[in-house]
Amino acid sequence: MESQSLVTFIPVWESWAWGASIQVGILAVAILAIEWVIPRSWPRIRYALWALVLIKALLPPTLGMPFGVGE
Repeated sequence: MESQSLVTFIPVWESWAWGASIQVGILAVAILAIEWVIPRSWPRIRYALWALVLIKALLPPTLGMPFGVGE
């Protein structure tokens, strides 16, 4: 019984992991580009930008809302 639930869970987890990884990667590359363009930015700004990457890594790729514009 457990193996069946695991088999159905793996594709869901895999799609979530790929989505989260791609989004964090794009955000990290964007922040690297910002630091490359403005190399002598203030440390607080750089810290805040990299904190965004950490926060995004902890959040799911999509945040479900019970309401929205499209509903």
